[in-house]
Amino acid sequence: MLGSDQFASVFREYQLMYFDPTYTYLVPDVRWFVTTNAPTEIAKELIDGKQSPWLAGSVASAFPDSVSLDVPSVPVSAGGIAQVALSGGVLSAAQLTLDRMQTQLLASLATAGVTDVTMTYDGGPLSAQAVTTASTRIPSQPVVKTTKAFGLLSTSGSVEPLSGISEAVQRLNPSDIQLSADQKTAAVRLMSGEVERVPSQGDPVVLDRRAGLVGPTVDPQGYVWSVPGADPSALVAYGPNRTTVPIASAWAEASRITAMALSRDGTRLAAIVTVGGQSVIEVAGVVRSSEGVPQSLGEPLLIAELPGAGVDLTWLDDSTIGALAHGADGMVALQQIVSGPSSSTATPDDATTIAGSVATAVRVRTADGTLYAQRGSNWEQAGTGIQVLATAQGMP
Repeated sequence: MLGSDQFASVFREYQLMYFDPTYTYLVPDVRWFVTTNAPTEIAKELIDGKQSPWLAGSVASAFPDSVSLDVPSVPVSAGGIAQVALSGGVLSAAQLTLDRMQTQLLASLATAGVTDVTMTYDGGPLSAQAVTTASTRIPSQPVVKTTKAFGLLSTSGSVEPLSGISEAVQRLNPSDIQLSADQKTAAVRLMSGEVERVPSQGDPVVLDRRAGLVGPTVDPQGYVWSVPGADPSALVAYGPNRTTVPIASAWAEASRITAMALSRDGTRLAAIVTVGGQSVIEVAGVVRSSEGVPQSLGEPLLIAELPGAGVDLTWLDDSTIGALAHGADGMVALQQIVSGPSSSTATPDDATTIAGSVATAVRVRTADGTLYAQRGSNWEQAGTGIQVLATAQGMP
């Protein structure tokens, strides 16, 4: 056994980086290794190990099963360059495969301070270049709807419209809004309860009229996900071509779902659910067909028990979830690392929605339409008259 104080001085959080099934995004799998040999442990787990069980079927690795780590250590030079010796079927791998292997190693070892990676085989260097992957960055400005406009809120209080989509959203009366990464589509829940797809061109499309729907979420393939709060297993994804896809194995143990959000890479779905009377945060891998159609959720991973009833949640970055919940002394905002620790801060008691910014910065909106931004343990007013604090799945 190891006490929490001692653990923090011996172990550290690192990220094994996998690809989404389309090899568009890098997806982190958080692990904890002893700091003294972290590069070796990272490389060994990435090359010879497997992704965490709850992610099985949701992410991909470029490393073929025939390739393994050749020596039991990964030396790192004074300049931060790691030497990764490989064995097995390396020479039969296509150049694109080698480039993707290089990408995974470079991104994973960067969390241990490595600046570059040289893959070798039989003592000689392998030619490989990191591939370009899509960014999951989001706007640094809040995305809001006021009585006058929908778009990016400036420090002066004005709202900068987003081309096309702002006009379409402004004509509606939404309670929840999530923008797609290209900002050409919005998934919205109206005050009347329906979930709609709002395109930047054309008319809004009503997708779901079931009673008691929670706020929808949208994935990189354009599917809008919707579910009734009282029936978590009735999760449905609505495709861009109006197809309806029931999602199998969704929150089978939960009696209620309060809020949900897809990671910006589309590989993981986080939700506040009620299990056995306890409000918790769970995250599950998204299993898709070879065409990218969502099919089912993997076995959910319990990552946090909330101090009271959950209210809202969002992805702050690729591995951190932000959530609002009732605490013993009022409302709290939690920052929860998937497979890692959490921290919490008291918020204004009437906070209703939460959104992220850059560097896991947190914003909340209160019931009277006031927007607050977190500064350390304090909350600074950042706007008023905010009807909806929206979330964004990326930037064009």
